Amino acid sequence: MKNVILAAVAWLAGTMVSGALATALHLSLPSFPQGASAAEGFAWFVLASLLLAAGAALAAGGLGGGFKTRWLALSALLFICVGVNTAIEAVVFSTAILPAQGFTLAFMSLLPSLLAAAVLARRPQGPGADPVTMPAFGGLGWSWRLLAAWLAFPALYFIFGSIIAPFVLDTYREGIAGLRIPSFAETITTQLVRSPIFLAVILPCVLLWNGSRRSLGIRLGLALAIMIGAYGLLQATFFPVHLRIIHTLEIAADELGYAFVLAWLFRPAESKTAATIALGVQAASL
Repeated sequence: MKNVILAAVAWLAGTMVSGALATALHLSLPSFPQGASAAEGFAWFVLASLLLAAGAALAAGGLGGGFKTRWLALSALLFICVGVNTAIEAVVFSTAILPAQGFTLAFMSLLPSLLAAAVLARRPQGPGADPVTMPAFGGLGWSWRLLAAWLAFPALYFIFGSIIAPFVLDTYREGIAGLRIPSFAETITTQLVRSPIFLAVILPCVLLWNGSRRSLGIRLGLALAIMIGAYGLLQATFFPVHLRIIHTLEIAADELGYAFVLAWLFRPAESKTAATIALGVQAASL
């Protein structure tokens, strides 16, 4: 709990410093429609930061390797899932955010990602690094798994998106809070581009995982659900309440499914594991 609070404080401080830096550099800052007061908005930001730190802690707790390895993996995960993803979503699904403003959104998440990850990557219980192993799938094995992982993200996106569509499309058609419905071609292109970006930062966490498939699917899935969905939607008070709730549930189901797919693809069951090549330690088998 202590690390979660410290990570949340680090995230808050890093975000405020980044905001001041963006202003000093005259970067194009996004302006979201807000009906709440500044004090209320800050309160939601604090609450969301605590939730984000708790989600990141779920992922951090299962990672093996040394401090630098975990820190880099967590920093990249937070930066892409919170910063870059939010920027992409805001630009593609909203008329209120310009690409330059999306860049600023991503930029402002870099420092807090580095600071919060540094807190959560520590191992207070001992100096030793957990062994990290790489499954020996072979060239063909890696190729089809990476292809399947790339296609799994957009597939799950459309599956769960189609389930909630009847409940949210009217809000998008009305353009509430600047929301828009992109064309099918734009949507599928966005998801096919987003998928390898996500995979590039999520796969290292999968390979570093120091637990079972089930724990990977549940803990990493919940962490992703918070980073990609709940953190931003909790603060989006300018969205209708039903939209925030539905999208939070949709993203949670989506990310849990995605995490379990990656666990199945890249973390072989113990009873069926071939030889593995240790990373930074002696050769071992799972």
